[in-house]
Amino acid sequence: MKLRELHSSNKTKLRESHSSNKIKLRESHISSKIKLRESHSSNKIKLRESHSSNKIKLRESHSSNKIKLRESHISSKIKLRESHSSNKIKLRESHSSNKIKLRESHISNKNKLRESHSSNKIKLRELHSSNKTKLRESHSSNKIKQRIPQ
Repeated sequence: MKLRELHSSNKTKLRESHSSNKIKLRESHISSKIKLRESHSSNKIKLRESHSSNKIKLRESHSSNKIKLRESHISSKIKLRESHSSNKIKLRESHSSNKIKLRESHISNKNKLRESHSSNKIKLRELHSSNKTKLRESHSSNKIKQRIPQ
C-alpha cells in the first residue's frame, strides 16, 4: 500500500505543481503581453513625436532656405543693377570721349583740307600765271615770226 499511497501522493503533487506552473505561465504570458502593448504604445508615441519634430525641423529648414534664396536673389539683382549702371556710365564716358576725338579729328581734317585747298589755289594761280606768260611769249614770238618775211 505504501507504494500506492506514495504514487498517489506523487501524482497529486505533480498535478498541483503542473496546475501551479500553468497558472504562473499564464500570468507570465499576460504580463509579457501587457508589457509588449505598453512598449508598443510607447514606441508609437515616440515615433509620432519624432515625426512631428522632424516635420517642424524640415519646415524651419525649408523656410530658412527660402529666406536665404531670396536674400541671395536680391543680392544678385543689386549686383547686376550696379554692374549695369557702371557699364552704362563707362559707355557714356567712352561715347563722350569718342565724340570729342571725332570732333577733333574732323576739325583737324577740315584744317588740313583748307590748307591743302589754299596751297592748291596758290599753285594753280602760279601755274595759270606761268601759262599766261608762256602764252604771251609764244604769241609774241609767233607775231614776230609772221612779220619776218620768209
